[in-house]
Amino acid sequence: LDDSSEGAETARRLLQTYSRHSAFREWGTANQIKTILSELFGHGEVLLSQCHHNCVMTKQPGFSSVTRWHQDIRYWHFDRQDLISVWSALGDESKRNGCLRVLPGSHRWTLDPGQFDAARFLRSDLDSNKALLKTAQAVPLNPGDVLFFHARLFHAASRNTSSETKYSLVYTYHEASNAPIESTRSARFPSIPF
Repeated sequence: LDDSSEGAETARRLLQTYSRHSAFREWGTANQIKTILSELFGHGEVLLSQCHHNCVMTKQPGFSSVTRWHQDIRYWHFDRQDLISVWSALGDESKRNGCLRVLPGSHRWTLDPGQFDAARFLRSDLDSNKALLKTAQAVPLNPGDVLFFHARLFHAASRNTSSETKYSLVYTYHEASNAPIESTRSARFPSIPF
């Protein structure tokens, strides 16, 4: 990336949102969120990770980039890969402004390491992956809509070709029994109990 190019300093994320304002803290630990997460996890205490997501993501018009197919878990380090991200639309999210696209059921897939590039993005040039990518579904959201998805779910997004910035509040959660591995970035900050 050329740091002197137009748009190079465009903000893409507001990090550590949980600690920035009570509204972020209240949303991240709301009873409605806890109830759904408890059902999805099935048992145990649920914690909000301060180390992953915990941000407002943006896609700026004109300066956004394509987000290639990936799994969030690729750089996270926990005892198990069972984490859930909660994505809340702060405005309209459409194909035009780069809404999420997902590969339904992909959190259950086991893929060969050769299906990924060096940065652990799903390679789109392989015939075996092209068949998988044909299952992609866009997930347009209205303001206030919330999407819950497993950290192994493949997802991507296109550029924002609209004239409005897209904003999304995103947190990631895990069960207390699924601890971050010590001395990794997943353990930098303590997780927050509800």
